[in-house]
Amino acid sequence: RLPIVSRILYNKPTRSLNILNTRRKRIVLLGGGHANCLVLKHLHQELKGSAKITLVSENSYAFYSGMLPGCIGTFYRPEQITVYLEPVARYFNCDYVFKKVKRVDPNQKVIVFEDESFLEYDALSMNVGSRTRGTFDVKGVTEHSITTRPINRLLERIENREQQLLKQGKTPKIVIAGGGASGVELALNSQNRWEKFFSCKVPVTLISNIDDLLPGYNNITKKLVADIFAQRNVTFIKNSSVSEVTAEGAFYKDLNSGKTNFAEGNVTFWATGAEAHGVLRDSGFNVDNLGFLYVNDHLQVPNHPDIFGGGDCINMQSFTSFPPKAGVYAVRAGPIIANNILAAISGDSTKLQKYVPQQEFLSLLATGDGKSIGQKFGISYYSNWVWQMKDYIDLSFMNMFDPNLIFKRNETSSFRRKEPEELENLADKQESQREREKAYNYSVEEAARRLMDWRSNDLSFKDRMFIVERMGMQSDFKQQVISKVQSTLPIL
Repeated sequence: RLPIVSRILYNKPTRSLNILNTRRKRIVLLGGGHANCLVLKHLHQELKGSAKITLVSENSYAFYSGMLPGCIGTFYRPEQITVYLEPVARYFNCDYVFKKVKRVDPNQKVIVFEDESFLEYDALSMNVGSRTRGTFDVKGVTEHSITTRPINRLLERIENREQQLLKQGKTPKIVIAGGGASGVELALNSQNRWEKFFSCKVPVTLISNIDDLLPGYNNITKKLVADIFAQRNVTFIKNSSVSEVTAEGAFYKDLNSGKTNFAEGNVTFWATGAEAHGVLRDSGFNVDNLGFLYVNDHLQVPNHPDIFGGGDCINMQSFTSFPPKAGVYAVRAGPIIANNILAAISGDSTKLQKYVPQQEFLSLLATGDGKSIGQKFGISYYSNWVWQMKDYIDLSFMNMFDPNLIFKRNETSSFRRKEPEELENLADKQESQREREKAYNYSVEEAARRLMDWRSNDLSFKDRMFIVERMGMQSDFKQQVISKVQSTLPIL
């Protein structure tokens, strides 16, 4: 198996397929999210111009969701987390259409735009994202809150509210509806941003309609977040549902007592999870109760073998509410969709590849203090090195689509003079390989000690990253390390 970052980013379709036809096939990628960016990259490598590829998006850019909380917290500049779609499309010899889609007609194989123009396709990959759940169901949300989805608008809306508060001579008081990962990261990173910007303490109230933080996370991670909240002036209100948002805050109903209370705030974030855009239902596709597109194990739309889906907009028929709306699943789906598009346009269904979403992935929460919480294999860790590992993985993904880097590459010549930064990258790779070899030789006791030594700055983040990688590859080693770690932790 490949190392962690290689498995995530560089997994290729299984093979090139011979596409024999009298005309070039027309492949359309609808949406510029994580999945379709990787579909585009792999199709470019495999087809080498033998098909016509078109990327369609109503946005000229796409934020990388994994880095957005860090950007809100001012750890990244906006351009560092942005994939600029037009130059990326140009590099990959792909047409780019900057329009909003009204509907897809799967029977006529056309995409209809809002101006009633249309685009024909032979194969279609849908990666259209999602919107925030309940945005139009609760009074005042659209007028008085900042919704977290679509994520391309989130940073702009935060900056606009920032300037409004500045002109009004006010300091922020934050209310957040939603106690999942998005709400937690938003609470800590928006607080960090505005405490620096306004030079004052910024209180945060986070309201959840369940009795716990971070559903789906383990108790250690929940305890770590609760401790951070206690230190950082973040109030958590559980078992409560927001019933109305106003300019002064949010009314919420206690689901146990039925009593209505009010949380004061002049900035309200709506982070209540995802629901689908209307274009999927309007197109007549088979969708679930939240409007998400049903796909089979090949990420293929049932009854429409020429259409595939990935990212936030899908729900797999084989699972109940799975996979989660997390970027890691979209990234892993990209190469599978590319392979299956190749199979579809070749007419050879035997080449279709199944997508098997991992049951557990390395979850990384940015905590707005130069640290992150990592969780995998039932173990959690909170440290600077977790943030450094997250930064390394995220930037590795973004470098694939950075116009400043991709146009420097010459794929046809292996003899050109290497740039200084490439020589530096070569040295980094050699050092990484040495660290990987060390990590693969640690005893169980040494590996457990290093993973749980949160406060030491003497150890490289790669040292720990390769231990986690080794745990994913060696099941006996993984179980022994887990047992050792759990035996040294307090019962939570």
